[in-house]
Amino acid sequence: MRIRHAVAVAAAAVGLLVAGAAPSSATSDSSTTKLAGGITVQSNAWNCNFWSSACDWATSSKVNKKVTWVKNTGEVSVSSGTISLSIGSASYNSGSSAARTRSIYWTNTNADISDLRGQVRVSGGLFPAVTTCSYAYLYNSSNGVKGGATACT
Repeated sequence: MRIRHAVAVAAAAVGLLVAGAAPSSATSDSSTTKLAGGITVQSNAWNCNFWSSACDWATSSKVNKKVTWVKNTGEVSVSSGTISLSIGSASYNSGSSAARTRSIYWTNTNADISDLRGQVRVSGGLFPAVTTCSYAYLYNSSNGVKGGATACT
């Protein structure tokens, strides 16, 4: 009886995993740098924790004061397979890419935040790990302050 019970429990657990019943959640990281003139820049990165066919990701760069510009570079990479990245808005600029890594950037000259978001898909990889990094960088022409922050998850 014990063997049948153990086999039934194992089969049920595999069935739940295959059916995608594992809870969906996100993982994130954040970093803040204090600069001259009381300016702070914050970098944020998020991506899914569990996924099967696609993983949502997002990055942001935030500044506590109005500056000349704030740039956000989002970099998404996977541990195996070939990556494809869809981007939430057609206005974002393309960055460099490699087989397992894609990066894009957006420089905002009108506000104190620069956000990127999209979805990553992988072909040829078996449950690859996803890493999302946000590289925040700012420049303020009124006092010459420039600097950045990095967050990776």
